[in-house]
Amino acid sequence: MTEERTTLTQDKVARLSDLATVDSTVSKLMELINDPEPNLEEIVDVVNHDPAITTVILRQINSAAYGLPRVIESVEHAIKLLGFRRLRGLVLSFSVLRSVAEVEKQIWLHSYSTSVLMAGLIDMNDLSVTRDIAITALLHDVGRLAMRQIDETLYNHTHHMSTNENIPITDAERYYFSVSHDTVGDWLLQSWNLPNSMRLPVAFHHQDAVPDDMQLESALLQIVDYIDLKARGSLCHEPSPALMDAAGVDTSTFDELEEYQKMKYPELDSSGIFAWPAQLGSATVRLKQLKSSKDLFANNSNASC
Repeated sequence: MTEERTTLTQDKVARLSDLATVDSTVSKLMELINDPEPNLEEIVDVVNHDPAITTVILRQINSAAYGLPRVIESVEHAIKLLGFRRLRGLVLSFSVLRSVAEVEKQIWLHSYSTSVLMAGLIDMNDLSVTRDIAITALLHDVGRLAMRQIDETLYNHTHHMSTNENIPITDAERYYFSVSHDTVGDWLLQSWNLPNSMRLPVAFHHQDAVPDDMQLESALLQIVDYIDLKARGSLCHEPSPALMDAAGVDTSTFDELEEYQKMKYPELDSSGIFAWPAQLGSATVRLKQLKSSKDLFANNSNASC
């Protein structure tokens, strides 16, 4: 019998309409944000009636990526600083990942611990990165969810191949779908009309060739994805050597960071599958003690030493 495979196209991904379980609050927010002339007062009112979304917005705006001199406590102020496009991406991220927690728990746990590690490294190295990178880390494997939604049988085959043949999941995805989840994630984020600053690191987090203006963000995402997967015992390709060199990354720091993540991810996993990164931009005490966390970008002019 001929083994079933498919060629996944951007059009197929763009037609996905029900990847996330969108509740009434998210649906209303999307309606208001997508209005040609969004009404800030109405948006703030909807957000204020949802404690979970309120928390997500305030934690994001107060993360190290924004580097604000004081804590923002007002939802209205936070939304003004974020802008409607970033708010849309943040709300979509929350909606998708909240639904992911029910059907793909391991993707959510990996996304969560990856984002926390990224936030800590940004904080420790004082990296000058796009403000969207924390959201990007949470969404970096969204392409895997799209693959599952389009063809769950083939999606399961990729996992069986990865396990049975001891190969990275991206290799199995290319065998069964003709593309890997980084490309599919990029297509999905394009269909959601999210900005390049969010989608390009996702598109390149398993690639060698990266645009010059996204090298630092893409390198950072490749590193934290690799470190967390290795800590969890998952097979994965090493980050692109050419990209690491271009971004000024000292790869000799990876082993110590992996040992740290082996200690950290169980703690994060136990916080609950509906948790949201509470420490964006606030490195843990243990991470601050690691020399490698400060030396990771020692050769990059955009990092402090």
